[in-house]
Amino acid sequence: MSCGSPRLALREWTDLPREHYTIPPYAQHLAPFKIALDPGHGGLSHLPGYKRGPTGKEEAVMNLNVAFALKEFLEAAGATVVLTRSDDRLVSLQERATIAERAGCDLMISLHHNAAENPQVNYASVYYHLYPDYSPASMDLGRHIYFGLVEALRLPQVANEGLLSDKMIYPDGFGLLRAARMPAILLESSFFSNPREEKRLTNLRYNRREAYGIFLGLARWAASGIPRAQLVQPNAVSRDKKPEVVYQLFDGITERGGRGVGQLLAYAQSASLKINGQAVPAQIDLKRKRLSYQPDSSLHNGKHLLQVDLQNMFKNHNLPRVDTLIIAAPTQFITFETPAPKLPADGVAAMPITLTLCDAENEPVWKGTSVIVQADKGRIISEPNSLQDGRATFYYQAGTEPGPVNLFASAD
Repeated sequence: MSCGSPRLALREWTDLPREHYTIPPYAQHLAPFKIALDPGHGGLSHLPGYKRGPTGKEEAVMNLNVAFALKEFLEAAGATVVLTRSDDRLVSLQERATIAERAGCDLMISLHHNAAENPQVNYASVYYHLYPDYSPASMDLGRHIYFGLVEALRLPQVANEGLLSDKMIYPDGFGLLRAARMPAILLESSFFSNPREEKRLTNLRYNRREAYGIFLGLARWAASGIPRAQLVQPNAVSRDKKPEVVYQLFDGITERGGRGVGQLLAYAQSASLKINGQAVPAQIDLKRKRLSYQPDSSLHNGKHLLQVDLQNMFKNHNLPRVDTLIIAAPTQFITFETPAPKLPADGVAAMPITLTLCDAENEPVWKGTSVIVQADKGRIISEPNSLQDGRATFYYQAGTEPGPVNLFASAD
């Protein structure tokens, strides 16, 4: 009689585990998200041999069946799901991206299956657009979903990389990922050109197995917390050309409650601020959970785009968000330009007059600056048009009383 542990019994990697589907507790964190599912292809079933396996089974049907199954899992977890197609119809790549954007989706998953000349090839891969830095949040999604697929399908081969750039296929990447205005990835879950895999992909139970692997990947992504940054100051319009920019940071984890260490659960070196696409030396305070930046030199009047990047302790990045800051320094100087020094006092003659408005640094003011013009004789027959580079034009009409005219202009 042995008192030792039972001997380790290893199974073949490709032996699929028994079907057992449940919604794990951590999947609750999917509930706030609206997810676009894009079943690839469709509407071209009349074309002989188009995207078909060895016995003629259509990839478009496989993709749609997986989407339906994945939608069920996601909705059971509380997520909102938008399908770019729900039947065998042709939908352009741009239209698919537009459907997701108009619906206000947070992310997009394009569902596909692969093909190769070698019928033995069969592995899972996830494509991202261009480079990892193009969309870090897409890389987070891809990482979690890739391993969910690998574990669910137990395919005979495993790619060395798993996450692949779409530049490998097309120089400008996939049209859908290029058009997407949100984190987006494209899955090639397995190869329908493999005869055995083609047969499995026509089985709805197998489609559900694949969908469950994707679902678990998404659930693990959401459970890892999604950081975010909220602009605290300045307001949308700043009169100060050197405003202190302050963001409140959230790691996506401590906000749920539970035990913490009294500071932001994020990598300090990952926090960055870009203004108009250029990184600036922002400071992070993990205790106060804030990111701040004070410009050394004046920002130009006009619109500036602010974007914060942050990575929490689970290596998840925040979803992309761009805040708009308008610098509108007060008007300090106003000058008039006229094409002629005189007008006849006939009550008819008119001329255009151009205003130039500058701030204390002699820089043109913001184009949204309000301008009011008045005259002590005659009348203003058209208000100043929109400012361009601090300049605007209005029309003045002479009165019938001779003599000099005083024009008055004021601006905020």
